Amino acid sequence: MRLSKIGILALSFLLFSTGVSAQLIGKKKNETEMETDGKAEFDKGVQEARETARKKLVPYKYDGTKSTYFSYKSYTYAKEVEVVTLEKTDYKICFNSNMVTADKIGVKIYDKPQDGKGRILLYEKEDIGGNEFEVNLEDLNETFKTKKKEMWPKEKHDLVDKMRLKRLYVNYIIPAVEREMETVEDDYGNQKKTTVIQYSAIVLAVGYLNL
Repeated sequence: MRLSKIGILALSFLLFSTGVSAQLIGKKKNETEMETDGKAEFDKGVQEARETARKKLVPYKYDGTKSTYFSYKSYTYAKEVEVVTLEKTDYKICFNSNMVTADKIGVKIYDKPQDGKGRILLYEKEDIGGNEFEVNLEDLNETFKTKKKEMWPKEKHDLVDKMRLKRLYVNYIIPAVEREMETVEDDYGNQKKTTVIQYSAIVLAVGYLNL
C-alpha cells in the first residue's frame, strides 16, 4: 500500500493517487470474495470508518487512507501495509477498527518488512476491534533509535542519532478462529456444508506536517 508526494497506495499494483507525501502499500480487496447479502452495509461501514479516521488527523494535513480487508482463517497470519515517509516531515497515523466484526486483532509496526532480517518492533497493540487509536512518527523514531543503540556499540551512537525511519511496516495480526460451517442448498435441492467466511476491515489514515 504506497503513498508519496504523489500519494500512491499499492501492494503489487497501484491502488490510488492522492496529492501528498507518504506511501502506503497493501493488498486490494477481492470484490468477488465480498459478494454477500450484507456487502452494501459493510462497505458503508468501511467508508464511515475512513471518514472518521481522516477527521482524527487534524491538525495534520491529510495524506491518504487505506482500508485493509481480511477474513479469519484456521491459523494466525499477518497482513502488511507499508508507509513511506519523507525527510523533515512528521506523520500521524490514525487507525479505526470499527469494522473488525469478529475476533479482535493485533497491530505491530516494524522498521522492515516481514522478510527483513533483524527488523525492530517499534509499536504493538492488542485487542483491536471497535476502537480508534493513533501513533506518531516522532515517537516511533525515538523507539527506533533507542533500540538501535542497544544493538550497536557506543562509539556508533552519534550515527544512530542522525538516523530516521524512512519506511514503516504496519502488520495486522489476524488470530486463528474455529471455522463455522453452514448447510446450503443448490439449485437442484442438494444440500451441502460450506465454510462461513467472516470478513472484516481496518482503516488507517495518514497525515503529515512539514517541519
